[in-house]
Amino acid sequence: MDRYFNVDEWNMKIARWAVLLLLFPWVSNATSFIDLEARNKLDTASQEGKDYEAKVVNIFFGDKKFMSTCFPENGPVPDPVKIYFEITPKGTLGELKINPGDDAAKCIKKNLKVMHFPKPENKFIAKITLKFKD
Repeated sequence: MDRYFNVDEWNMKIARWAVLLLLFPWVSNATSFIDLEARNKLDTASQEGKDYEAKVVNIFFGDKKFMSTCFPENGPVPDPVKIYFEITPKGTLGELKINPGDDAAKCIKKNLKVMHFPKPENKFIAKITLKFKD
């Protein structure tokens, strides 16, 4: 009888794995746009936070070369791009979410990885929205 498996036992094992597989995407993508947006609102609630984010935005736009590389002038007008990125206490890039996640997003990510920002006291979430005109 040991050679045969118990159907009820296998059904329970399958059900457990199904639950784990359903939860996996949620757990693996724990920091979503909504989470980063909420953290950004907290980080920029004070004047000090708004001032820090303004410095970060100026650094981001300071390198016009990378913007023209990611969004060539002779290319089609891109859809708006929303960027949330974490700046670590070392002034380097932490978490990053870009929507839409296309080739331009890959280009932005590559350039953000090498940027250095003023060192915040704690992790800071900055937000940049890029809107393009015809």
